[in-house]
Amino acid sequence: MTLPPGSRLGPYEILSALGAGGMAEVYRARDTRLDRMVAIKILHGHLGSDPEVRRRFEREARTIAALSHPHVCTLYDLGHEDDVDFLVMEYLEGRSLAEALTERRLPLAQALRYGREIALALAAAHRRGIIHRDLKPGNVILTNTGARLVDFGLAKLSQSAAQGGATPASGEATKAGTDILAPVTAAGTILGTIPYMAPEQVEGREADSRSDIFAFGAVLYEMITGVRAFYGETAASVAAAILDRDPPPVSAREPLSPPALDRIVAACLAKNPDARWQDAGDLEIELRWIADDVAAGGSSVGLGTEAQGPVRQSSQSKERKLEQPSAPARFSITLPPDAPIALDRGLLPFAVAPDGRRLAYVARIQSGTQLYIRDIAEPSPRPIPGTEGARSPFFSPDGRWIAYITEGTLCKVPVFGGLPTIICEAGWVIGGADWTGLGIFFNSSFLPKPGIWLVDPDGGTPQPVVSGESGSNPAWPQLLPGGKAILLSMLLPDTTYKARVEVFSLETRRREVLVEGGAYHARYLSSGHLLYAKAGQLFVAPFDVANHRISGAPLPVLREAFIDEPIGWVANYCVSNGGLVAYLDKRADGIERTLMWVGLNGSVEPLPVAPGRMLFPRLSPDERLLAATIIRGDDYNIHVYDLQRGIWTRVTGDSLNDLAIWSPDGRSLTFTSDRAATASGWNLFRTRLDGSGVERLMESEFSQLPTSWSPDGEVLLYLELPSGSCHFLSKQGSNWQGQQFLHVPGRAVFEARFSPDGQLVAYTVVDEFSSRVDVYVSPFREPGAATLVSKDGGIDPVWAPDGSRLFYRHGSNQMMAVPIRTSPMLEVGAPELLFEGPVLGTTWLEYRSYDITRDGKRFIASGKLSEPRRLEVVLNWFEELKPLRGKQIANDR
Repeated sequence: MTLPPGSRLGPYEILSALGAGGMAEVYRARDTRLDRMVAIKILHGHLGSDPEVRRRFEREARTIAALSHPHVCTLYDLGHEDDVDFLVMEYLEGRSLAEALTERRLPLAQALRYGREIALALAAAHRRGIIHRDLKPGNVILTNTGARLVDFGLAKLSQSAAQGGATPASGEATKAGTDILAPVTAAGTILGTIPYMAPEQVEGREADSRSDIFAFGAVLYEMITGVRAFYGETAASVAAAILDRDPPPVSAREPLSPPALDRIVAACLAKNPDARWQDAGDLEIELRWIADDVAAGGSSVGLGTEAQGPVRQSSQSKERKLEQPSAPARFSITLPPDAPIALDRGLLPFAVAPDGRRLAYVARIQSGTQLYIRDIAEPSPRPIPGTEGARSPFFSPDGRWIAYITEGTLCKVPVFGGLPTIICEAGWVIGGADWTGLGIFFNSSFLPKPGIWLVDPDGGTPQPVVSGESGSNPAWPQLLPGGKAILLSMLLPDTTYKARVEVFSLETRRREVLVEGGAYHARYLSSGHLLYAKAGQLFVAPFDVANHRISGAPLPVLREAFIDEPIGWVANYCVSNGGLVAYLDKRADGIERTLMWVGLNGSVEPLPVAPGRMLFPRLSPDERLLAATIIRGDDYNIHVYDLQRGIWTRVTGDSLNDLAIWSPDGRSLTFTSDRAATASGWNLFRTRLDGSGVERLMESEFSQLPTSWSPDGEVLLYLELPSGSCHFLSKQGSNWQGQQFLHVPGRAVFEARFSPDGQLVAYTVVDEFSSRVDVYVSPFREPGAATLVSKDGGIDPVWAPDGSRLFYRHGSNQMMAVPIRTSPMLEVGAPELLFEGPVLGTTWLEYRSYDITRDGKRFIASGKLSEPRRLEVVLNWFEELKPLRGKQIANDR
């Protein structure tokens, strides 16, 4: 039953509902006789008629009444009126420990205080023969006078106490919704809340006071470290952890914690009850000694800050002193083979929590991608349920949430368990985001126009902050200290390879340029430095954040870090507030690409070429040669590989050149280049392989990317940026003239290819708001008659040489084939899965990653046989930046 405000139970006036559990409801009420607030607990209506349940209810009343202790909730009254059984208890002003832990871990002194108070409450209960059996953060209320233990709905009397005349109690939990894994409390089954159960409870054996001590150890561990001692994806996996595994020591998660806590908590969590503390009073005495040491200054550092170095025990006394920050320490984190890092062009696939304690990354799994999280001190990561399809993770300022992008939507998920929630629609996001006290700043290329947007983390409509002017695209936003300006990377209009670092004032709306010349992915470091990427290298410089100016010469750092250019604009690093840096090593397996033959069944045969940054492979019509873009630092040029002789030849130079396609006769390559560009646009050029020169096909303020020649060599399809429209080039007399082929408002067209007979064009369309990508086919002479080819999305269409099938990539790792008929009319069949694997590219930004042979039996691809499984980590990295002013950085590798 539900009691409305204003109703009465005897002298108690109901004011509001406080919560409900398995067998009871709790209300805030006023005692009209004494004019005081009370909490009233009543049985659910369908249970009140059950004699056994009513006996349990009465036993709880007797249990609580038997306890008189300042850290146990006080029982005032037991009543029955209008067929309603109710308890009247002390109303506690405060919140549960569970609620406090959702915001942050507790400072050490506070955790020790609450731990002592809970231990005292347990000691008092155990002395009366009362075993709580459901100690957990949700059953501890934090008030102004300290911690109070509540909810004895599962309590029972010990065997000795029961033999003395009391009746053993059993029953169901009276609080709900506090934990992710709900209590299992059916009659005759496990009693308690799984993450805090002792092994004997998990196995359904008799619980005694030492079971409460095990639960106390789990609660104390969580208060100090901010994470549960035992966790898993399901209740069964948590139970298995309790039975078979020990959590990492407290000091492994909290290096500044007193070593004695490791011993205390380990004894609480011993699997064998005989190996645990046998008395909660003794446990409280041990915690008091540690608390006194902390209060005396021995371990006064609160655990709300990141550890900066080890704690050393003095040989003369118990006094514990914090050493000065230690020298940088380097190590590698190896990830599971079935969950490597999923590299994603334009987005950083991993993030470090602001306090440096945890790492989140996008893993490549069989079905696509999923977020994984790993404590730095843990040996392995764990998947975060519900985050399939996630990209670009980043943490909340307190480290308790992870936000990410999926299918054009910005979402968030709790770090310590819970389901993801949608924050807002975000469109096509590149270049990271920043969760701040003002909200989440993020880049969206189309929402409805490129720019930096701000949204409340709890959801709402994004508000524009920085607009992309004249086609520029601001990315990588970061709110600077003081909250009045944003650091950002401005991706310049109509170019793929240029950017600059700027500061944008939220007050004056003015932009100041910090670094010119292709600089991007900049981050301000709490050490007082600016870190940014340029020309395939990371640089760091002293930064005057108050005056928004670089105050010293930049120097290279982390020379081995992997920088993703030209499309990605990602330097694969992240830095915590305290100086922990994690990055991908450009020499690691899974970073570089290799050329390979890929069969229609997914079989792979690598070519005898050295791995490198080879993009956009295209076979010549006679299949003797292969053209590709090769990137070496800031050098982007077209190279041709002789498949018979195994020799590379560079065919462009003195500028940036990219995206080459063969003419139908195989005598020339058409490509885009910034040579002699008008304004900042990249234009179309053609070079003949006989060395007779380079011809400019177009001159325009916009950029063009060539995609396909018609079979007769008379028409060239190309994409125009920034409009995202498809055009074609044809000879008009002695000149080449461009005309629009296809423009879809609100969408961008990519990778258009003529069919072998030149009658059809297959192309990819990207929805600029949702980021959905699909493959379509249109007649060349009637582009408006579009037919959807892909199912559930697709990218990068390639025609079979006989025109009978169209191949395309689906998701992150599937190769699809669709039968095509053109006579007597266009008919498109159902997509068929050929194989799964990342070798042909893993994101839609990796378009043009493969070509097909003349016989249609295999592909040539620039792909990866694997993805990175290792992250490099440097602790105390800021120590290397101290001698920066005018000197080379110490220990630079």
